[in-house]
Parts: sequence; C-alpha cells; structure tokens
Amino acid sequence: GPAGADTPRLDDVADRVSWAAADFTDAAAVASALAAAAPALVFHLAGAIALSPAADAAALAQANVTATAAVVAGCAGLPDLRLCVHTGTCAEYGDLREDSDEGSPVAPTTAYGATKAAATVIARTIAGERGVPLAVLRPYNLYGEWEAPARLVPHVALSLLEGRKVPLTGGEQAKDYLYVGDLARAYLAAAASADAATGGVFNVASGECVTVREVVEALCDALGADRALLRFGEVPYRENEMWRQSASVARIRTTLRWEPAQTLASGMAVTAAWYRDNRGLYGR
Repeated sequence: GPAGADTPRLDDVADRVSWAAADFTDAAAVASALAAAAPALVFHLAGAIALSPAADAAALAQANVTATAAVVAGCAGLPDLRLCVHTGTCAEYGDLREDSDEGSPVAPTTAYGATKAAATVIARTIAGERGVPLAVLRPYNLYGEWEAPARLVPHVALSLLEGRKVPLTGGEQAKDYLYVGDLARAYLAAAASADAATGGVFNVASGECVTVREVVEALCDALGADRALLRFGEVPYRENEMWRQSASVARIRTTLRWEPAQTLASGMAVTAAWYRDNRGLYGR
C-alpha cells in the first residue's frame, strides 16, 4: 500500500541506497534486479494487506503469493547470498485461543491471512527446491512510527492530539503487540545468525497478550490525554474479528537470541513522542 511505498522515510540513508524499479509480480524483472545488486542478504517485506471480508482476494494473491515466488526464485544462484528473510504474519494462524507456536495449525480467517500463508508455503517450497537459504519471520501486531493513518495507533494518537473523541470497539480483543523497532532488530538477529535461521519459521512478538483497550489506554496515557476521549463500544466489531492472537516466542529467543527491547509502556512512550513531533507528515 501507499504507506509501504513512501520513500521519504529513506531520506536519511538515500546516499547509501541503490534504487531499482521493478514490478514484484514480474519474475524476470525481479531476478534481473537481484542479480545486478548481488546481495548477501534479502529482506522481503513487499506485500498488500486488506482485512475486510470484501477484500479482493485475487489482488492479494498477486501481491503476496506471486511476488513472493518471484523474490525467492530470484534469489536462487546469487553468489554471495547468505539469507533471504520472508515476512509472514500472525494472521496465518487465524483466531487462536491459546499461545501459537510455529507448529500451530495454519488456519487463516481472512483472505489476507490465507494469501500470506500461501506465500510462506511457496517461499519455503522454492527455497527447498532451488537451494535458497530462507527464514520466515511472522510478526504479530505492530505499532510505532510511520504507520498508515487509518491504522489503530496513528488514528487514535492523531485524534487525541487534536482533542477529539475517538469512537472505538469495546476493545476486548486480546492480542500481542510489538514495537516496530523490535521487529527491525529481529531482521538483524536473523542476519547475524544466518546459518541458524535458515529453514526456520519464527514468531516475532512481545510474548505478552493485552487487550486493545489496554493498548489504547497506554497510548492515551503516554500522550497525556484525557481517557474520557476514548469512546469504547461506539464502533461494532468486524464480522471476521480475531479475538485472540497470542504468541510463543521461545524459538526466536533460543535460536536467534532475540528479545524485545520495549515494553508496551516504553514503546508507546516512544511512539507518542514521534506522533506529537510529526503530525505534519499526516497533514494534521
């Protein structure tokens, strides 16, 4: 989506970046770009997300499955490649009532989750067939800087900064929330332990399950805003609402020696400060 394609966030490193333009669903173009770059590490983060029951499943399949197949196939034969990291999602597991580990059943409840699950399967299959060193990271519910404005945390933060009431669901959904900077550290941990990471699927999460209400209240407190502005129960739940997403993070802790650096409170403090200082990026 547009948020993931915003290049201004790369301004600080623009002089250290080589750009290549390609349609990720064009396997030949992707392979050509990868061959020209000859990378030692490939982090595949491109994709599309849509959680509505009316989402275009065919378009999601193109963006998530076809593109992933092109990237992993394009990595085959790269002379210096140490690791390709594919980005999965907790939505591959669907709605679980207990902590999910990497061996839990894959039972997505949305077209998005289904296409990401298929992407993981095709990535691992191609990697096995063609000798690509591959790891899969499955992030849980992320928050932090630069999120698209319609997402929960930026929507609430920007509304509270303007002193506006925020209509919300009852907030009873229980999920594992992870600060985005900790996810970035997980990619670096995989790269640093490429041999150990190869062939593995890793949940990337805080290891703590909290309700949406607790998340929103933590953000409100970090902003110093009035909790009375949070109007819980005024928005209906989605038809395909996922009520619980909790993760076991034992594998990534033991194999890649990764731990989240931020708690919910400290992560929300960093996040709140960023949105306060960068409201202008959202036209607010």
